[in-house]
Amino acid sequence: MSWPAALRGAVGRQSLKRTCAAALVVGTTLAVVNFGGQLATTGLSVAVVVKLLLTFLVPWGNATFGVALGQRHHARGSGGVGEDHA
Repeated sequence: MSWPAALRGAVGRQSLKRTCAAALVVGTTLAVVNFGGQLATTGLSVAVVVKLLLTFLVPWGNATFGVALGQRHHARGSGGVGEDHA
């Protein structure tokens, strides 16, 4: 399976629900840990908003890449774990 096909599958409806849920859980946890005190004392600034968006975007990208990688692995006959199928 090509990377474009795997990525299209990774952003399909079913996968998107799962990756967004993962990003919401991980992003919320990271946001509270990393920005909770700052938001309580200084509020929102443009820099904080950008950092908060990245706090959710990075876990989503990671989960989406994982789905795409899994689809490619599955399409190639799924050899052993850690086996390179480049």
